[in-house]
Amino acid sequence: MLEEELKNLGFTDNEVSVYLTILKIGETPVGGIVQELRIHRQVIYYALDSLEKKQLITRIEKNKIAHFKLSDPELLVENVKKQELIAKRASKLIKDEHKKSKRENEISVFNGQRNIQDYFLHRFEETPIGGEFYTLGSLAKRYEEIMGEKFLYGDYDRLRKKRKIKSRHLMNELFRKQYQKLEKRFNKSLRNVRYLPYRSLSPTSTLIWKDRVTFLSSGSEVFLIEVKNQEFRESHKEHFDLLWKIAKK
Repeated sequence: MLEEELKNLGFTDNEVSVYLTILKIGETPVGGIVQELRIHRQVIYYALDSLEKKQLITRIEKNKIAHFKLSDPELLVENVKKQELIAKRASKLIKDEHKKSKRENEISVFNGQRNIQDYFLHRFEETPIGGEFYTLGSLAKRYEEIMGEKFLYGDYDRLRKKRKIKSRHLMNELFRKQYQKLEKRFNKSLRNVRYLPYRSLSPTSTLIWKDRVTFLSSGSEVFLIEVKNQEFRESHKEHFDLLWKIAKK
């Protein structure tokens, strides 16, 4: 039904009534529309003004009296195309603004073993199947203590294996023997480990994901800090890649 189709195109009820009346009776002054619809003249003026702004009707002056007739119906299609272009531009602007807001730092802190365990499971679930993350640290045995032996060799490793999540680890040379003992209990095919030649120690372990970086405390108080920022992540990944080249197998 034409009336419903016009409403679907965004016509108001009054615009539909006036538009269909002009379609029915042809070119007409306001009086002809008033006589046909029997509604207040001011309501008709509002509808006519709106339809004219949309270029859907044309105003013609005859003997100083305004007459109205329908414009080419193809303008209905043109108006929809214009709205589509406007919507696409608006969508792009919204996306650009959204990207800008995503560049803002999003920092979260997780305290306690259980919350940290849940955090890692969530990260593995969010990482694409076959994805990879990167670790720079020297925790080794301490990492097992922080994560919990049952969890680390249980849910943690099973979920990684299920989702085929790979990792690259940069460890301190001091912890080579210690880590080699631990990795006998891991799924080795998913892990690639290299050792840094210097003997510096770090109080935290740094993990680099696809869109964030996390820092895991190795002190007596267990906590994890997450920074979600793509530029921050990229700078840490560049640093990791540089160290990876000079690390030993």
